Parts: sequence; C-alpha cells; structure tokens
Amino acid sequence: MMSRKGPGASITRGKEFDGKVHGDRGNKAMDVDLVRLLKTQDLGYVRTLRSVALKEVKGLEERWILAGGLEEEDEGWDSEEDEPGKVKKIVFADGVEEREEKLKREMRGDEDEDEEMEDNDEKKFEAERKAKNLEKLKGKLTAAKKKLKALTEAERELEITQAKMAKTATSGGVTKKSGRKIKVRERKR
Repeated sequence: MMSRKGPGASITRGKEFDGKVHGDRGNKAMDVDLVRLLKTQDLGYVRTLRSVALKEVKGLEERWILAGGLEEEDEGWDSEEDEPGKVKKIVFADGVEEREEKLKREMRGDEDEDEEMEDNDEKKFEAERKAKNLEKLKGKLTAAKKKLKALTEAERELEITQAKMAKTATSGGVTKKSGRKIKVRERKR
C-alpha cells in the first residue's frame, strides 16, 4: 500500500503497521475567527452580521474618500516630499540707494510675513489633524474588511456543510475512497 509520503507504511514499519496512512490530506486550515463563528452561530445569524458588516464597510469607504483618502493607496506616497519648497525671490537693483529702499520695504513686509507664518502654522495643524483622522479611518476600514471577509467565508462554509448534510444530491459529487460517488438515500416507500 502506498502512503502519502512514499513507499507503503507496511514496508517501512514492518510488523508495527496498524493500517493507518499518515500524511497531509490537502485540507486547508481555517482562520481562527471563522472557526469561532462556525462553532457558535447558525447561518441566518451569520448572514445578518455579514449584511451589517457590509454596510459598515461601505460607510467607512465613503467617509475615507470624503476625508481626502485615495481609493488606491500608494505605499511610497509621502505628503512631506510633495510639498513645494519656499520660493526664493531674486530682486535686481541698479544702485545702492534702490537696494536699501527695497530692503526697507521688505522689513515692513516682515510684519505681514508674521501673520502669514501664523496662517501656515494653522494650516500645518489642520493637515496633521486630517492625517490623524485618515489613519484612524484606515485602521477601522481594515478591521471592518477583515471582519467582512471572515463572515463571508463562514457563510460559504455553512452553506457547504448544509449541502453535505442535505438528503438531496447537492453535495457536489463527493466520492468515497474507492472512487464511487456517495449515493443520496432515497425515501423508503
């Protein structure tokens, strides 16, 4: 008999062979959240929770877009790199007097620049607040999408389980080890 690992277990283990073939059967491990849902909930409840989670994801996506988030997130995008640097103004003067006159005008303009700097500080504060808000929304959206994925997977698994337990031929051609299809029991007459 061939095992899943190589030559038959009866050959390799000799007299100690008990007829059990050890090895991976190709089954996929389920997520922990999915297992918890499958153990405790029925299909109707899972569908209800899934619809609520779907509405929550849609609402969070809308809030994300309205808050200024992009639909497609660029991983390498950095807002500090995209801000333009301070523009330097080069002024040419014909003489010394003209240069001094322009310097005096600029000194008077420094008072205006102080007000502009206050405006810039407010803009920076507003940008930081907006960035924090976007980060919070991004975290909530990621968690909601994970929850929706687990609920969708749980619903699918429960539907498959129901189909396998049904007496109708809905199980999708499940075969026994010998290769014959499992026959659905017919009603006794």
